[in-house]
Amino acid sequence: MDTVRKKLEESLNEQLLKITVSNPRKAEEIKRYSVRPVLLKGRLLFQVERYTKTQVFHENLDKEQVMRELQGYNVRIIGLDLKKDVIRKCSRLAEKYGYESLKFYEGSIEKFEGVSHVDMVITLHACDTATDHALYKAVHWGADVILSVPCCQHELNGQLSADSLKPITGYGILKERFAAMATDAIRADLLEGMGYETQILEFIDMEHTPKNLLIRAVKGGRRSETRWKETLEFCERFRLNPTLKTLLEEERGR
Repeated sequence: MDTVRKKLEESLNEQLLKITVSNPRKAEEIKRYSVRPVLLKGRLLFQVERYTKTQVFHENLDKEQVMRELQGYNVRIIGLDLKKDVIRKCSRLAEKYGYESLKFYEGSIEKFEGVSHVDMVITLHACDTATDHALYKAVHWGADVILSVPCCQHELNGQLSADSLKPITGYGILKERFAAMATDAIRADLLEGMGYETQILEFIDMEHTPKNLLIRAVKGGRRSETRWKETLEFCERFRLNPTLKTLLEEERGR
């Protein structure tokens, strides 16, 4: 837990978006904490929101005060992978270093039903539509923050056939690149339509990996009906039916 506290302390700066900590040991008291930076009269403070069962309390604290606030709260982390050897290795390391709240399971996020709510979902190079299923689960679980690094966006490549795209679809490499960009743009816009403030960022230098785009989404509140409608119109115009669109249409209908 010392490593977790160190990471939390390092994250408390003006670049921080938001930290949410839930499932305290004394569940009958505070249910959840949220922390975000605020600048008051030139001084960097952190606004702490304490959620009880029926109320929310706000207070502005300095960095040291925030770390009392967060001390003693367990952070539950679940890792999923389809590779047995990866799960075995990660589980051994978690046990070796005493991370009792860090668990790894073999399987896909598409079929995982071990939780009903999460604060954050992180995916790294989830191949093709696995990214779509991860983003859908993040929305379904009400995640406050989503950090997703897509990989191998093949699905739309096979769907691109609109006449207006012939100058692109006639060249294999350009078609592939356009499909990848369209896939991630649609994903980001669909998340906007579900109430997230979304960005697409370059999170690492191209020299390390060409799969270096990060979809970052933070729950913002109301769904953007305009963005949702525009995204559906774009998909219809180019005859695209991405997996995430289908999954979220079902979610919105519930």
